[in-house]
Amino acid sequence: MPLIHRLSCNSGVWNNAAKTIPATNGLAVAVWSPVAGSVTTDATQTTANKQPLYQSNYNATGYPAIVSDGSNDAMTIAYSAPWQATSVTILCAFSLAATWPATAALFTRQLNANWDDGFWLGSYVGSMAGTIHSWSMNNPLLTAGRYLAMIRATHGDYQIATVNARNYGLAGSAGAVIPVNTNPVTLFARTNSDMFIAAGIHHFEYWNENLGLSDLDARSYAISQEYGLGLYSTRASGRPFHPLATPQVIG
Repeated sequence: MPLIHRLSCNSGVWNNAAKTIPATNGLAVAVWSPVAGSVTTDATQTTANKQPLYQSNYNATGYPAIVSDGSNDAMTIAYSAPWQATSVTILCAFSLAATWPATAALFTRQLNANWDDGFWLGSYVGSMAGTIHSWSMNNPLLTAGRYLAMIRATHGDYQIATVNARNYGLAGSAGAVIPVNTNPVTLFARTNSDMFIAAGIHHFEYWNENLGLSDLDARSYAISQEYGLGLYSTRASGRPFHPLATPQVIG
């Protein structure tokens, strides 16, 4: 399976660009390195006052997170060569200490300032969606809690976007291929550096394919277990289930 990128706040979190000082609780994060098996491109922020913080127990969840202030914090994953995908799957575990802002973005990858040319999980003027290319703004904002977002789509087919099982976008066709350029993925903001969000990201990964249900099950279950999301209690009993099939807010 062609994994593009995987970030876990349980490893590879650095306080300096040289990656010699680990980011311990309360320290700024200059570099977030991907885990083995994905591309080696780091998520970075070189400007000190725009660096998120590492918190070992974010919002008393008992789990670590990379935490942004909602004002100007962001990190980017910049690629040295263009890439494209006809299919993509994105999984992101994150926490909110308060209700999601009316206009904000948790992650994006765009060709320009429009919403119809990449992928994103965000909100605009009081409603939110997670989409690829097209968008759907028909869902209420998330309240404080822990979440697992999933977006998957194939070129020319309908996309699916869920957050803890609630549908946050079945918005038409995915259209063209995902961007064929070197524009970065941006965490905690929109690609053109606005729409910041105060949030904690535990885990972020995306694939150059539309994962099948068994693979999506395995990855969702692993992330849920790692960060105590508790979304997959039926798996241990061997009973089949649809991924993200238990809607709930994890405090």
